[in-house]
Amino acid sequence: VRSFLSELLSRMSQKALEVSIPSWYHGSSNALRPGLTFVYLHGFNSAFSTGGEKIAHLTKLAPVIGLNYDSFGNYGDIMDRLEFQVENLPHHIDDLVFVGTSLGAFYAAELGRVFNRPSIIINPCVTPYTMLGFALHMPMKNFVTGVEESFTMQAKASYLRREISNKNRYCHKPLLLVDLDDELLPATKIFNTLDFPKVAFTGGCHRFSHMEEALDPIAHYINACDFDELT
Repeated sequence: VRSFLSELLSRMSQKALEVSIPSWYHGSSNALRPGLTFVYLHGFNSAFSTGGEKIAHLTKLAPVIGLNYDSFGNYGDIMDRLEFQVENLPHHIDDLVFVGTSLGAFYAAELGRVFNRPSIIINPCVTPYTMLGFALHMPMKNFVTGVEESFTMQAKASYLRREISNKNRYCHKPLLLVDLDDELLPATKIFNTLDFPKVAFTGGCHRFSHMEEALDPIAHYINACDFDELT
C-alpha cells in the first residue's frame, strides 16, 4: 500500500499543489464498490451534456447521471426540484455520490448535506450571492441549450447567507478540487479557506482541466467515506 501511495503522490505532485494524505488514503483503495453512481450537476447558464470531458473521465470510475435545473432560478425552487429528482432516481440513496462544477458544485454540496452522501465540488461557486452578481439583469444565452435568460435580483437575494462553508454540518465533508488559474473565481482563496479534503492543480481554467488526474483522489475519497474514515 505504501509503495502504491508513494508512486501515486509522486505522479500527482507534478501537477497538484496539495494532497491531504491521512484522511483519504489510509485504509482505502482506488477501486469503487459496485453499484455506485455519480450524480452530476452542471454550472451556471449551462445544462447537462453526456459529451463533456469531465463526464467521460468520471465514467471510468462509475456511471454518471446528470440532473438539470434552472440556474437562473431561486435557491428554494432549485433545491425542491433537485431533491425531487434525486428521490425519484432508480437508485438507493446510499449508492449516490454528488458531483458538480461552479454553481453545480454549490448544489452538489447541498445535496450531499441533505442526503448525507459524499460530494465532489469542482471550482466551486462557494458564495452565489456575491459570485453571481456579475450576471444581474444581463441577458445570457445558455452554453448548451441556446435559451436566453436573465439573472434577477430576486434570484440573487435567495442566496443570501447560503454558502459552502466550514460551518455547515456535513455527514461527509466535500472533496474540493480546484484549478488555480480559474479565471472566474478566486481559487487560491477558496482552497486556503475551506477545511475540506482537497487538491489544487496548477494551471487549468474554470471549466477544470485536470479531471483525469483527479480520478485517483476521487476514488480514495469515496471509499474513505464509505468506510467512515472521513466525516
